[in-house]
Amino acid sequence: MKYKRYIKGQSNAKNPLKFRISNKKLDGCVGQCYPGWRTLEIDPRQCPKDYMDTLIHEAFHELFPKMKEPKVLRSATSIANLLWRLGYRKH
Repeated sequence: MKYKRYIKGQSNAKNPLKFRISNKKLDGCVGQCYPGWRTLEIDPRQCPKDYMDTLIHEAFHELFPKMKEPKVLRSATSIANLLWRLGYRKH
């Protein structure tokens, strides 16, 4: 049996979740997630890097509702820092 030297990766995941993102001035917090509704509210008054961190943080709450808050904080910030270093920015 011959093995392929390289395996071509899929360009898109099958059936990815789509989120509704609402830029809304919030009081007392910078983001909110409504689990099951796939709706995220993000305060647009943050700097771009913090906005990305909040967006990822709230997406984690939707995708992994049983994940504890300290793990969500650490994971979202790690991914936001990685994407920021790679040059991803809000246009």
